Amino acid sequence: MNILAFECANFSLSIAAQNCNKERAFREVNEVRGQDTKALPLIIEALQEINIDFKDINLISTTLGPGSFTGVRVGLSLARGFRLALGIPLITLNSFDWIFETVREKQKYEEIYVVLNSQREELFCKKYASKGQEPKLLTGKEIAELITSDPTLIIGDGAILVQDLVANKRNVTIDTRMPRAETLIEIALKNLKTNYYNDDKPFYLRSPDITQPKL
Repeated sequence: MNILAFECANFSLSIAAQNCNKERAFREVNEVRGQDTKALPLIIEALQEINIDFKDINLISTTLGPGSFTGVRVGLSLARGFRLALGIPLITLNSFDWIFETVREKQKYEEIYVVLNSQREELFCKKYASKGQEPKLLTGKEIAELITSDPTLIIGDGAILVQDLVANKRNVTIDTRMPRAETLIEIALKNLKTNYYNDDKPFYLRSPDITQPKL
């Protein structure tokens, strides 16, 4: 199966492709802007590296946000275009669930916070415990105040903005890394086997910043 996965939502760009021989190609851009111009050329590069033609892609996977408004729109527009043009499955995850799915040894923690940098004071945050909670916009201080004495993991590119606020809590593990798009390949294959498909609606936690024109 030829698979294409990409993540544009979280103020960066990560692309992974896998061919029928399970050879993989990757492209990464760690820049806040530019997904709209860089995504498609880098996708083409990755596909060419392992000899996949567009028409031979069998499965697409991407994220829904929250994150950069431009990045979310770029990723979903590309994914929808491939799905419609090729008639292939599209498997999506919101950014919180994507990162949570990549956590190893979940059993070590009573609580897991996925925290994403929103490029604003308030961070995108979702708590996973015995039961997942609704995602929220919270400041680093507000997140720190939620931490109990239970073993806790704070993960995501926003975790670094909470790190100093929980430095005195020995029960807290901080992981500031973001997964690469190759993890979307594994998750997509697992969901494909269970016939689990998410929708393709963007996941926003705040309204876009719009500057009103001067009269």
